[in-house]
Amino acid sequence: MVKSPLRSGKYFIETESGIWFRDVRRPMNHRRVLADWPTPDGLKGMSEIDVDIAQADLKARAFDFGFPLYLLLVRPGYALETFIVLANHSG
Repeated sequence: MVKSPLRSGKYFIETESGIWFRDVRRPMNHRRVLADWPTPDGLKGMSEIDVDIAQADLKARAFDFGFPLYLLLVRPGYALETFIVLANHSG
């Protein structure tokens, strides 16, 4: 059982019932429970994003904001990028 957060901060347990979403453009995308119905504009925006290009751009970007960052700020940034990529692959 996996707990998924809702906007209110409450949790629900994912079951086979409910509304599920799966982006079928990539075979490695898994289904996930929808907390809200997507809007037509939201679906259009999702379809316009090329995940491969976005991930390549993210890897190519440097942590260069015009001032030096402490290592304790850089490491979580890389960890967050990795989490986002893995979350997109696992659903």
